[in-house]
Amino acid sequence: MANITTTGTTGYPTVLDTRTTLVNGAGVDEIIAEHPNGVSAAAIAIETELGTLPKGSAASVKARLAVALNDDGTVKSSVVVGPAVSYAGGIFTVGSGAFDQQGMIGNMTFTAAVAGNALTFALKTKAGTDATATDTITIAFRSSTLTDGTYVARTVTGALAMTVTSGSELGTVNAQAARLYLCAIDNAGTVELAVWNPLRGTSIIPIDEANVVTTTAEGGAGGADSSQVLYSTTARTAVAVRVIGYIEITEATAGTWATSPAVLQIMGVGTPRTGDVIQTAYTSTSTFATGTTAILNDDTPFLSTEGDQYMTLVMTPTNAINLLDHWHVTNFTISSAPIAMAGLFIGASTSAICVSQAQFGSGASTAYIGASTLHYRAIAATTSTIFRLRAGGSSGATTTFNGVSGARAFGGGLISSMQVTEVFV
Repeated sequence: MANITTTGTTGYPTVLDTRTTLVNGAGVDEIIAEHPNGVSAAAIAIETELGTLPKGSAASVKARLAVALNDDGTVKSSVVVGPAVSYAGGIFTVGSGAFDQQGMIGNMTFTAAVAGNALTFALKTKAGTDATATDTITIAFRSSTLTDGTYVARTVTGALAMTVTSGSELGTVNAQAARLYLCAIDNAGTVELAVWNPLRGTSIIPIDEANVVTTTAEGGAGGADSSQVLYSTTARTAVAVRVIGYIEITEATAGTWATSPAVLQIMGVGTPRTGDVIQTAYTSTSTFATGTTAILNDDTPFLSTEGDQYMTLVMTPTNAINLLDHWHVTNFTISSAPIAMAGLFIGASTSAICVSQAQFGSGASTAYIGASTLHYRAIAATTSTIFRLRAGGSSGATTTFNGVSGARAFGGGLISSMQVTEVFV
C-alpha cells in the first residue's frame, strides 16, 4: 500500500493507494515534488491496467460491458445462441441440438419403467427430460437407400416412448434374466422406437445397423412374444436402425412386466454388443494317460462314473445372461472296441450334457487312433464353472489319452485342447 501524497509513488494495481489530505495556509502545507508525482504515478498505473481504447467501438467502457453483462455482473442470455442452449441466472447449458456427425448420438438417455404389467421405454435428454425444440436429441442413421453411402441426422423435438404391453413376452423365459435392446428407427425422417431380444435358445442374432430392417407391430394386446423379432409400435419396412442401449431384466412370469430393470446401459464406445467376446479360458496338454473304465454304448446317459476324466477347465462368467461357447479337440486311442466316446460335464452334473462318438472299424485286437471334436454352447452363470472331459470305450477297452496302446507317442507331440469363451448376448 502506498501513500501517493507522501511517497510520490503508487501501489496500484497490486494494492489500492492511500493519500494524506493537504491544508492550505501559511505555515501549514507547501507543495513538494512528491505530491504531483504520486498522483501522476497512480494515473499512469490506471491507464496501463485499462490499456488503449478500452471502450472499443462502444460509446464508453460502461456501454461496452453492458453488451455482455447484466447490472449484477452475470452474463446476458443473448451472448450464446443455439438450438440446444438453455440459460438461467447467468449460466448456460449447451446441449447438442446442432450436432451432425456420422454414427453419433447426441444429448440422449432413456428410461425403462414397469407399470400395470407393461414395460415402457422413453427417450430422454441428458438432463432426463423430454426433448423440446430448443433441447433436442439427435441421432445419426445410415441412408435408408442401401446404395447411398451417406448418412442423415434426425432430431427428436418432443416426448418419444414405446410400450411393451402386458403379456408380450419378447421371447423371455420365466425367472431367467434377459437383455433387451432399445433401438431407434428412421421412419422417413421421424424417429420411432423398437425393441429387440437377440437370444433364442442358445442362438444369438445382433442388430445390423449397416442394413435396413423391417419391424413387426407390437400390437398393443400382449402378442409380441418372439425373440429375434424387432418390434415397434407400428410395423415399418426397409428403415434404417440404430441401437440406443439395453436393459437387463428378470420377470417371474414372462410377459408380466412387474420388476424394474436391474441395468440400463446406453450404447457407446467400449460398450459390448451381441456376439462380442467377453473373456476366453483355454488349456492344452501333451500329458498322456490311460483308463479302462467302460462306458455303456446304449440309450442310457453317459454318467460321471463312466469313462475316465482327462481334462478340466474353469471359468467364472461375468454375467448370467451371456453364453458360454465350449470346444475341445482331444487325441486318444481305443483298443479292443471300435467305439470311442467322449462326454462333457459341467459343474457337478452327473450326466454328460453332450457326447461325441467315433467308430474306427472292427476287430478285437486292433488299436484305433482318433480325435474327439466337440462344440457346445450353454447359458452362463456368475459362479465359478468347471468343465470336465471324460472319455473311454465299451467294456474291455483301454483308452490311451495323447498316446497309442498305453504309451506316449510322437515324442509328446500329441496335444489335446479345451477352450471356453464367454459371449455377450
